[in-house]
Amino acid sequence: MSTKTIATAHAEHTHRRETRSGRKLPSERPLSSAFDPMRLLGHFLFVVAALILTAPKAYSQANFATLSGEVVDAQNRAVPQAKLTLTSLNNGFLRSTVTNAGGFYEFPDLNPGRFVLRAELPGFQTQEHEI
Repeated sequence: MSTKTIATAHAEHTHRRETRSGRKLPSERPLSSAFDPMRLLGHFLFVVAALILTAPKAYSQANFATLSGEVVDAQNRAVPQAKLTLTSLNNGFLRSTVTNAGGFYEFPDLNPGRFVLRAELPGFQTQEHEI
C-alpha cells in the first residue's frame, strides 16, 4: 500500500465511523461546524486569563508620576546626604527625601503637576528649581 493510499484511508477514517460489520457510516456531525465544548472552554479560559493578566497593567496606568535624579557639585561629583524638598505648586503638598551615597534621589507616587525642588546641604549653596 502506498503512502498516498494510507493517508487517504486515514483521512476517510477520521471523517466516518465504522460499525462492527465494517460498514462505514457518516459522522453524526460535520467536523467544521461541530459544537466542541472543550474548544469553547479553552476560548473562555483564554479570555479569563487575558483579563486577569491585564488587570494589574490597567491599574498601574493610574495618574501617578515618579521624579528622580542625581545631585552633583560643580565638579560633577555626587553629593550624598543632601536634603531635598519637593513642594507642589498646585496644592502646597510637601515631601522630603535625602540623597543616597551615589547622590541619587526619588519621589515616587506623585500626582502630575508643577513642583519646586529645593536641595540643601551645609557647606553648599541652597538650590531651587521649578519643575
